[in-house]
Amino acid sequence: MVNKKHQKHMNEIFLYIYNRIAIGIDVLTVRDEVIRKFSPELAFYDVTPEMCENLVEELCLQAYFYINKRVFGEEDCN
Repeated sequence: MVNKKHQKHMNEIFLYIYNRIAIGIDVLTVRDEVIRKFSPELAFYDVTPEMCENLVEELCLQAYFYINKRVFGEEDCN
């Protein structure tokens, strides 16, 4: 079962990611924004910085897929 405090933060982070990608911001840019903006919220997760970055990147890719109905790939990197 997911801790309600953690779930609240994760929902807030995902909503921010979803909204930023929906207006056309690049996935990798959003990843970096989220890591900077939500560092206190991400501190709840006792993981290495690389794992935290991977988690945020996966959330960004998931939001991209929900919005565009296709997988983010090499051709999307400019």
